[in-house]
Amino acid sequence: MTITTYKEQELPGISLTTGDTEFPVTAIDINGSVDGDGVIWTVEATFENPLDTPAEAVFTLPLPVGGAVKGMTMKIGDREVAAEIKEREAARIEYEEAKEQGHSAAIVEQERAEIFTITVGNIHPGEAISVVLEIHDRAAIDGTKASLRFPTMIKKRYTPAGVPDVSTITPPRRTGRSPLRATVAISFSEPAKDLICETVPSAQITPTHVSINDFGLTGDIILHWTIPAAIARAKWVADASDPTMGTLEVNIRVEKDKTSVRRRKAVQIMFDRSGSMSDHYIEWARRITEDLIASLTDEDLIHILTFDSSIDAFDATSHGFVPVSRTVKQQLQKELAMITARGGTDLTGAITTSGAALATLADRDDDADIDRIAVLITDGAYGDEATAVHHREKHLAGARVIAVAIGENANGFLETLAANGVCTYVSSPEGLAEASAKVMSRVATAAHSKARLEAKGLANQAPAHAPDIYPETIVTLSGRMPRPQPGDEVVVNADSGHVVTLPIAISTDGSVTTRWASQHIKSLDYEMMSSDFSGDVVSDREKLEALIVEMSVKYKVLSKYTAWLAIDRSRTTDQVIVRTLVQPVYEAFDSFAGAVLFQSALIVDRSSSIRPLVVNSMARDSMDSFSDSSGFISFGRKLGLDMLNTLIPYLEAMLETLANGGSIDPDQWVELNDAIDYWLGEVKPTALGVRTFNKIKNRMVKVQESEQSSAKAQAKAARNLIAVITESQNAAGSRNSWTEDF
Repeated sequence: MTITTYKEQELPGISLTTGDTEFPVTAIDINGSVDGDGVIWTVEATFENPLDTPAEAVFTLPLPVGGAVKGMTMKIGDREVAAEIKEREAARIEYEEAKEQGHSAAIVEQERAEIFTITVGNIHPGEAISVVLEIHDRAAIDGTKASLRFPTMIKKRYTPAGVPDVSTITPPRRTGRSPLRATVAISFSEPAKDLICETVPSAQITPTHVSINDFGLTGDIILHWTIPAAIARAKWVADASDPTMGTLEVNIRVEKDKTSVRRRKAVQIMFDRSGSMSDHYIEWARRITEDLIASLTDEDLIHILTFDSSIDAFDATSHGFVPVSRTVKQQLQKELAMITARGGTDLTGAITTSGAALATLADRDDDADIDRIAVLITDGAYGDEATAVHHREKHLAGARVIAVAIGENANGFLETLAANGVCTYVSSPEGLAEASAKVMSRVATAAHSKARLEAKGLANQAPAHAPDIYPETIVTLSGRMPRPQPGDEVVVNADSGHVVTLPIAISTDGSVTTRWASQHIKSLDYEMMSSDFSGDVVSDREKLEALIVEMSVKYKVLSKYTAWLAIDRSRTTDQVIVRTLVQPVYEAFDSFAGAVLFQSALIVDRSSSIRPLVVNSMARDSMDSFSDSSGFISFGRKLGLDMLNTLIPYLEAMLETLANGGSIDPDQWVELNDAIDYWLGEVKPTALGVRTFNKIKNRMVKVQESEQSSAKAQAKAARNLIAVITESQNAAGSRNSWTEDF
């Protein structure tokens, strides 16, 4: 057998675009099994080769940031090949060798806290290969509220120059309706009370099951449900290979101390105003900041900065921390109202500047009586995570860090950045008030900091940066120790003193060790990112990396320095051609049904120097930009204008179809209805004028009624809608009226 191999430089990999050929990933199945607060996810991605020669497929996807990728299987027809976990570079070399030898192979690698890459090589022409991942995760418990988050979209990130692996976290991006649809099924071992899906309105929900069909992978899946008040407990699980050694897991819960005395606070707020923070994200961030300011007293201190490509302190706090007096609150409110989205994301600069401001508190006589709190409000669209962690540990180590993750696709890495603090997600307008209240509670309430476990023989506590312990919330700490004797206890202490003492129970929950290993590996990785290293830097880094690899392989938990590898050596291809098909990421436009309208907007001539008509949040992730006579305009806002300008041509095309005896597909009316409704949701009556706004709203009723009616009624509805849109444009004296309102 002769095998012909073409090197990548001879035949470059291709990134497929609409119209070139089909995409390599044809199906995604996400299944979750919830038992108490433990969750096991399985994600199956099916890759098909549409070419007439063997191909390689690359799929970059997000997975839960707190999850542990515990296993991988490659499926080819009836064959299943279990993967092995190996040191990453060695696994990559073995994968390439297998591919060159004509074997089908799959490799899974971790790029960032929640970004992973699946690469499948030598998919035969017309063949399908599936890769199944197993992820161990747990629900977040806050009081009597449980929540679960599964990310499905990689948000575009601002990555500073010099980051070597930027290409691995920036897959090609497309706009319009994604051809890749997913099915999601999440089951509960016990009925879940008040179960809701915050981010997917079409989810079908029963107390024991959540299903989502035809899901476009354009946002996080977020579930909430109510649970009984949790209790503190400690359990120990023996290793399968050694019953005398095992893992201790402690769930810590404390009641509110009604006798505690309120301490003064110095609150440092970092407000992200970068271009990825679209207008409604800015509004969410503004709302939380306003609530936080209002909750402080004149005994507290505050300093606020905004950041994008540059760092700017609020004028009211330009000289450092100031008391939160009534006058200062009024000044801060005025400055908050003026914030708009723009530019890049200098997250490390914001952290460094905040650290410098907090450091000035050391000069105060009452420094020891002040709690330092750093509040970071951002969508986390930042690509240099290692540098951010390094600066966070260097400059904010003495502060409680509260990260507020803004947006439907906020970067889960913010949980890592919060480290010993807490991360709160704001994923929808409906959840804004609850998220704001949680932030206020975390700022106002005294917490036990730097919690640690003490038990006979206990070692390797994870996470090393233990989260703050707030009243009525659950914090989990774990570690390795010998089998406890009857009556043995574990003591939880913190900087504030003794927290709780718990008896240790023997358990058979094998996932305890997996969760500990995952947290311990994440702690080691945090140390890798945050350390300056002293002495022989190369040697120290290599030792730490070797320790991570050892832990990852021993406990079969994926890390940035290992990979899951599966190779089917039962067959080879007659010809090996390295043609790489890269699965693109779709922007968040799938959340509304007006894909036809939006895609037609993409062919509109963009040479016109017109200011954007509306601030369109559908294009919030489009960070490309251009300039015209009015200055810098984000590409996303320009798309909003282009989409609107397609309404009349689209309606006119529908009229022509009807006039020629054709029919309008009901889906077209749905798309039209959703597009206009979405647009009206972004435009306020003050921009259009109340009269015009109400006219369009009234015409929308006719549009909705016309969907299943006669061709004559449909044509009348379309003509009426054209008339009112034209009227609104002409009333302002140009095709693009009301632009100056923005």
